[in-house]
Amino acid sequence: MANILKVLKINFLSLLALPFFLLTILAQLLMKAVQKTMVFIGLGAALFALFLLNLLFNNPGGFLDGLGTFFAILIVFGSIILIVAAILFLFGTVAAVLVTAVISLLTTILDSVFHLCHDLYCRLFDICRRDHSALTADSASPALRLACPFFYLMKGLNALIVFLLSIAGPLAICASIGIIGYLVYSVHRFTSQSFGLGIFAYLKLFPTVNVVFSVLYFVVTALTIATALVTLGMEWMEWGKLLKFSTQNYQEYRNALLEQSMQMDAPLSPLAESGSTGDAAKCQEYMDSLQLLLNEAESLQQQVDAVMNIKPDPALAYDFAEYMSLLEKILADFSKYKKEIPCHDFETLFIPEIKKAQKLSHDLTQKVLSALSRQTKTRQNQSAPDFFAGCQTEEELKRRYRALSKIYHPDAGGHSESFTLMQDQYNRRTAELGGGANNE
Repeated sequence: MANILKVLKINFLSLLALPFFLLTILAQLLMKAVQKTMVFIGLGAALFALFLLNLLFNNPGGFLDGLGTFFAILIVFGSIILIVAAILFLFGTVAAVLVTAVISLLTTILDSVFHLCHDLYCRLFDICRRDHSALTADSASPALRLACPFFYLMKGLNALIVFLLSIAGPLAICASIGIIGYLVYSVHRFTSQSFGLGIFAYLKLFPTVNVVFSVLYFVVTALTIATALVTLGMEWMEWGKLLKFSTQNYQEYRNALLEQSMQMDAPLSPLAESGSTGDAAKCQEYMDSLQLLLNEAESLQQQVDAVMNIKPDPALAYDFAEYMSLLEKILADFSKYKKEIPCHDFETLFIPEIKKAQKLSHDLTQKVLSALSRQTKTRQNQSAPDFFAGCQTEEELKRRYRALSKIYHPDAGGHSESFTLMQDQYNRRTAELGGGANNE
């Protein structure tokens, strides 16, 4: 009877998790698309500039006459024109700020929806996965294990989405090539059916200037769309990796991190001694903050490992993978500067990313502490959580101990009872490995 109830629970929670998973995918895809809005605004500006150039080349006399008239008015009514120009510039600046603000607001809303839905999905996914594994461990009949169609649907859909996202980059490249090819074919078919001419024969009917600008319109539009698609595909592919590590194979991601850990110790390119004193001080402050985040990356990984070895947490695994991916991106951008980084570049490109990394690091630490505290509080009724699960050598024990001490030590505002429990485990494990107790 207990197993039948468990099967009903698995199916119900799996069915409940599906809408959250679909909302997670939708929110993330929309957020990536919204972030590309400025690309298409830039496309509009480029096409408008080409339109003005086209007017200049097609009717240079009229265009220059218009410019002459403009300058004459400017001389006569200079003050009025300057005021109007200032107003137009102001409105243009305000419009740019408003567009940026709207994009930022939409991104924030979609990001909040994504994290809320993803956390709920991960919790439901983890409960269903553990209960289904318990059915197998309890030697339940195969019929009971197979009587969870919604669980298999959820698991299969998750695997399918992860697979599609993992090949989104190559698919986006193929789609871009296909779109450009289809556009060329559509133009060719239109000229053939309407005029009985191929593209080149049709273009020869018009002046060279018109042909050049028509081709430029097409090339700029097609390349912008293709670039946006390829960029989105690459971003979706990276996001697919994060989903895979959170719901499928965290251990694989952890091993990859260990192989790349040396990159965190690489020296950062220094800041260039330029710009105002205030800007330089601000940039140096965030440079120091970045260095601190890199120095603390291993400790944070050990803290996350402690939680994951006690009880897998897909939402925490995703957040950690997102954080480490952001640090890797920042380091990759740093590597593009061989000598020094100008303060202006650092303030524009790196400070927003460092702020995001600081927030992710803070949230991760709080989630780790909350998860470990929940596990510790259950020790009265159950066996105490193993803070050093997964540590096989004395060096691994020391690294885990140092990392957990940063959140559990009483001097750091930690819980003294939990710290004592962790310390006892550390002493026992080091003694078992023959190292003796050596609290640091």
